[in-house]
Amino acid sequence: MRKGFTLVELLIVIGIIAILSGILMVSMGGGSEAARNASCLTNMRGLANGVIAYASSSHHYPLAGSLVRSEIDESQGIGRAKTIYYEMPGWLSWYSQGQFPATSITSPQYPSAYSASPDSPEQQQLHEFAMTNGTLRATLKGNSGLLVCPVHKIDMKTQHPFFSYAMNEYFYWNDNGKSRSSQFRGRRTDTVKHPDRTLLFAELNWKGWAGDVDDAPGSPGSDPVLQYSKNEYIGFNHKKGKEKMAHVVFADGHTEQLMMPKGGISDGNLKELTELLCEGKDVVLDGSSYKELK
Repeated sequence: MRKGFTLVELLIVIGIIAILSGILMVSMGGGSEAARNASCLTNMRGLANGVIAYASSSHHYPLAGSLVRSEIDESQGIGRAKTIYYEMPGWLSWYSQGQFPATSITSPQYPSAYSASPDSPEQQQLHEFAMTNGTLRATLKGNSGLLVCPVHKIDMKTQHPFFSYAMNEYFYWNDNGKSRSSQFRGRRTDTVKHPDRTLLFAELNWKGWAGDVDDAPGSPGSDPVLQYSKNEYIGFNHKKGKEKMAHVVFADGHTEQLMMPKGGISDGNLKELTELLCEGKDVVLDGSSYKELK
């Protein structure tokens, strides 16, 4: 007689296989998440290196957002003069839509982070222009993949994200911080006192809302500038185990993964954290919220 497995033995073997399969799936899932996190940090570090290289050669940081200067063209005679607009591009260029100069800038188009029809010729032209005419063109080399976090692509695939990262609006203003630069240059490098704790790029706060997405300036995720003065926050879009974290990169080029407090964080505290990081203040986590280190 040939001896076979008993029913109990078969159930034990099946149970062991199920447990091992579960462990393997969890391990592979965690590995994929870790790989996506690492890819996102690599993207941010690449953008930061491009900014630092630009700043080293020009002694000014790139503008976080495009600016416009105007001139009066009187070549056609008195009474027929017209205003000519020239774009001074930011790290991504998003004002003149490729028209140099533009005869009118009353309805500028912004390359929204989200695109309802990414395959349309208009969107493709706008996005290509934004990359190839921005001040980080040499870093980007037309590679749109550097602009989008892989987790963002997965979680917001119906919104077709064009970029995930926004540059700190601190680099959008002139050296006195009160008005746009009359010289159309970014902040001087010698005016940034704490580059190791001054935010350079952060991820947009995109996770958890995929609602009304438009091109209106000031809308969350509408343009590549983190405007903390308009209640735009850094996004805790990643996971580490069961915890949420945000990816940021500072003006000295180092990246960090900020863990969200276990009890969560209120909109008020998130706004405060964003402001502190953008302004170069020291912050610490006391277990429940972020606070400035006095």
